Amino acid sequence: MLDQQHITLTIHFIGTAFSCKNVSMQQNMDRGQSISSTNFNCSFDNENFILSVSTLLPQHRISVEFNLKGPYFVGGFRLCLSGPSKAQNEKKYVVEELDFCEMFSPLNETLTVNALVNIKMTKTINRTMGMSINDDSMYGGLWLPKLSVTTLSDALVYVENGEYLRYLPERTRLIVDMSESDFFVQNTQEPIARRNEIIFHTVLFSSKNSLFFVH
Repeated sequence: MLDQQHITLTIHFIGTAFSCKNVSMQQNMDRGQSISSTNFNCSFDNENFILSVSTLLPQHRISVEFNLKGPYFVGGFRLCLSGPSKAQNEKKYVVEELDFCEMFSPLNETLTVNALVNIKMTKTINRTMGMSINDDSMYGGLWLPKLSVTTLSDALVYVENGEYLRYLPERTRLIVDMSESDFFVQNTQEPIARRNEIIFHTVLFSSKNSLFFVH
C-alpha cells in the first residue's frame, strides 16, 4: 500500500522576489533527457516574500527540477512531503499520513543558484500482534524521508570566478532527486501476555487461594 500512496512535493522559496511567472518545472530522465511539466500549483505571499510551488509526484523514484528565471535571489527554502492516510480490510492494513518538512538556509548568505536535494525514502512497517493467537495482526506503514544537500552556498564559486557573479544570476535551479532505500524497517509489537495465558494464570491463582483457605 505504501507504493500506491500519492505523495505531494511542496517547495517554499523564502525571502525572494521571484513570482509564479518566473517558475518552470521539468522531470529529468536518464541520459540527460527531460520532460517539461505544467502539473504544479504556485502561489506567492507578497507580505512575507515566499514563493510556494507544489506538485503531485507521479512516482516515488523521480528527479524533479524547478527553474526560477530572472535576476533575483532566494534566502532559503522549505521542502515538504505530504500524503493521505489509507486503510483497508477493516483497518487491518493502514498507511499512515505523511507530513514532513525540513528547512534549508545558508548562514548569512543567499541560496546557491544550483541546489541539489537528495531524498531517500525508507519504508517503516509496524506489526501489532493480537491479544489471542487467533486474532489477526494489524499492520501500519509509514514513509521515513532522509534528506541531504550537496551545498547551499556559492562561496567557492565566487572565490574562483569573482564577486561580480553575485549580481548577475540568470536563474536559480533546484533539483529534487527522490529514491527508495534498498531495505525497510519493521517493528513488531506483541502483548506481554496473551488472553489465554492471562485466563490460565488467573484461574491458577484463584485455585491456589481456594486451597489455602480450605487448609
